[in-house]
Amino acid sequence: NPCNSAQKCLAVNGSLCHDGICIRKAACIPDSKAEKPRFVHKIRDYYEAFAGEEFSISCRVYAHPRSNKLDWILDDRQAVSKSRQIHDEIGEESINRLLIKNLSVGDTGNYTCAAENYLGQSRTTLRLFVHQSNNRSTLLKNR
Repeated sequence: NPCNSAQKCLAVNGSLCHDGICIRKAACIPDSKAEKPRFVHKIRDYYEAFAGEEFSISCRVYAHPRSNKLDWILDDRQAVSKSRQIHDEIGEESINRLLIKNLSVGDTGNYTCAAENYLGQSRTTLRLFVHQSNNRSTLLKNR
């Protein structure tokens, strides 16, 4: 399955590519259609929540070929546990929902959604601040 000079070899499911030749379950895509990841919807950069609540936000990315890596990262150093990430795909879009149940103050931090394919990467970051409060209504009144 050789690729011509106007195409790139796209590896699929661990397939191999060598010198423009696709080997095992791979396909060639035209360079003109290839696109690095970009976010479909902008997310706000700051969120507040309360301990004990649930926090959920989705990161939706378009890329061609589809992003081969889409993850949430905490404070630019630590991958968020896979149990807190829900992945889905619709066409060329990839969606990764961050879901944190029973928030604690320790969940406060900067969360980055990072997407990558062979053309490059894109990142977007939000700040989550978790309030510790026994009386949520009192805290809301004092804002």
